[in-house]
Amino acid sequence: MKIGIKYCGGCNPNYNRSEAVSRIVSSYPEIEFEPVKQDTHYDHILIINGCSRSCADHEGLKTNSKIFINSLKDIDGLSEKLKI
Repeated sequence: MKIGIKYCGGCNPNYNRSEAVSRIVSSYPEIEFEPVKQDTHYDHILIINGCSRSCADHEGLKTNSKIFINSLKDIDGLSEKLKI
């Protein structure tokens, strides 16, 4: 499984987005994570927004599903969304 990671601009983060991604990556060592590339298709893309505005640009990204992480609580239940 290949998962892309797309960050918002970070203008008003309510939590440490990098720490959240580190927690996700370490929880799923069997999954390949990488920063999103426009020309690559992903099984899922994690849109890492620093707040509830969810302003990260995600149009045109190639994926089967987009999963929005707007707070640390959004990490809970991620395995269900990833269907692991």
